[in-house]
Amino acid sequence: MAQYRLEKAIDMIGNIIESGAISETGYASCILLIGETGIGKSTILKEWCEEHNYGYKTVWMNGLEDHGDVLGRTYEADILDKNGNPTGDKITRFAPPEFLPIVSRDGERGILVIEEINSIPVHLIEQMKCLVSERRMGEYRLPNGWVIVGTANPAAEDKNFSTSEYNTFQHDAAIRARMIEFPVRTDLQDWIAYTYKKGQEVNPDLGSLLMTSSKTGKKSDLFLVSSPRQFSTLNVLMNTMKGMKTEEIAMLCDGIVRNDAFTQAMVAFLDSKGTRRPFAPSEILANPEECLKIYKAEAKANNEPFLYFTWHNLSLYVKNHKTVEVGKRVWQLENAKLFDIYQKMAKVTPQDILIAGLMISMENIGYTKMFIDNDPEFLKELQRKKSALATIFDRQEGKSKK
Repeated sequence: MAQYRLEKAIDMIGNIIESGAISETGYASCILLIGETGIGKSTILKEWCEEHNYGYKTVWMNGLEDHGDVLGRTYEADILDKNGNPTGDKITRFAPPEFLPIVSRDGERGILVIEEINSIPVHLIEQMKCLVSERRMGEYRLPNGWVIVGTANPAAEDKNFSTSEYNTFQHDAAIRARMIEFPVRTDLQDWIAYTYKKGQEVNPDLGSLLMTSSKTGKKSDLFLVSSPRQFSTLNVLMNTMKGMKTEEIAMLCDGIVRNDAFTQAMVAFLDSKGTRRPFAPSEILANPEECLKIYKAEAKANNEPFLYFTWHNLSLYVKNHKTVEVGKRVWQLENAKLFDIYQKMAKVTPQDILIAGLMISMENIGYTKMFIDNDPEFLKELQRKKSALATIFDRQEGKSKK
C-alpha cells in the first residue's frame, strides 16, 4: 500500500466526511490515519474541522482506566409507561462520558478522534470495537452527522513503515474491514510550508542544514531522524534564543532531536558555513536592495548552502502568500514588493537551485504569466539556462505570442 502525503490524505478524508456516506452506508464506519508520531495527524484534523465548521471531539482511550470510563457511569432511572408516566420500577442506565458527542452540546456534525487507536489497553478493546464497528456503546448512539477518525502509530508488522519503536498492535480482520486506512507521511517541504502557515519563520541555520541534507540524499526521509514536532520545537528555540554559541545549539539538538548524527552534522555545518548566514523572507522584505546585493555576491562565489536555503525558503513563502485574480486565469501576488525581489533574485540564481524553487512557487500557472508580463525577457533568460524549464512555460509562451 502506498504512503500518502498528509495534506492529500486530509483532502480525501474531508471529501468522504462531507459526502455523508460513511455514516449512512453501514459498510465502513471509521477512517484511520496511520503515521509516525509528531507528523501532525491530530493537528490537521482539528484544523480541518475549524475551517469547515465541524465539531471536534478527541479521546485518548489508553488514558482510561476501566469500563465505566468508556461506557459512562451508571445511574437509576424511572421506567415509563407508554404515556410517559413513571411505573414505579427502576432501570440502570449509563450516563455517556464527556468525550462522546451529543448533538445538543456539540452540534449535528463533527469528527470524533480516537487517538492512538492501536495502543488501547487490552481490557478496553472490546468497547472500542463496538464504537468503531457499530457506532454505539451501550445505550449511546453516535449522531448520524459525526464520523470516527482514528490516529495510529505504525505497528511493527506494517510493511508501509520501517519501524518497530511503538507499543502497538494490529487490529484483527473483522475490525479492519470496517475501516478506511490511509498510511500517511510528511516531508521537509510540508514542514516548512506549515511553519509559515502558522505565522512562524524557519530558522535559517536549521532550514539550511535540513535542505542541504535532503538535497544530497544522505537521508531520504529526514523525519526518520526525528519527528516534525521535535524539529518545530528546535526551530522556535533557535529563533527565540538569539546569539547562541555552537555548543549551546548542540545541547539543544541533543535534548530535542536526540540523534548523535544530526547533532554532529549541525556542529559541522555551523563551523563550516562561514559568517554568511542565509536570509529569511522577513529579512529580504525588510531590506530588499541590500539582500539582493549580497545574494548576487554569494551566487558569484557559488555559496550553494546559502543560495539553496534562501531561494527555496523564499519560494515556499511566495507559494503560501496571498494572491488576487486580476483577470481570467491571471493571478498576481498581492505584495508587489515581494514579487519584484523574487524576480530579481531568480535572474541570478544557479539553474538547478532556481528550478527547484520555481517548481514550488509556480504550481499555480498564473505566477508564470506575472513574470512574463512584467519582463518579456525573463522567459528567454530562464529557458537559456535549462531547456527543462520550457515544460513549465509552454502554455504561457504560446499565449504571449498571440
